[in-house]
Amino acid sequence: MTETGFHDFVVEQWQAVYLPAKTPAPTVQRLNAELDKALRDPSVVALAQKLGIVLVGGTPQQLAQLQQSDSAKWAKVIRDGHIHID
Repeated sequence: MTETGFHDFVVEQWQAVYLPAKTPAPTVQRLNAELDKALRDPSVVALAQKLGIVLVGGTPQQLAQLQQSDSAKWAKVIRDGHIHID
């Protein structure tokens, strides 16, 4: 992208775990706590570092904020770039 003039172009890829919308809050909280715990496990951290992966845990609310932010950013890119599906 630098060669085409986009010197500050950054694209990040992320993954998340989703549950059905009506999953009880205690189940969501428990799964979230266990996933955050797993992301701090030394063997998981070591493997992620070896693969160049940045591990980020967080709350369902933080994920929702990230999704909203990413959606707004890419919607602007699509509008500004006049990108259309053929």
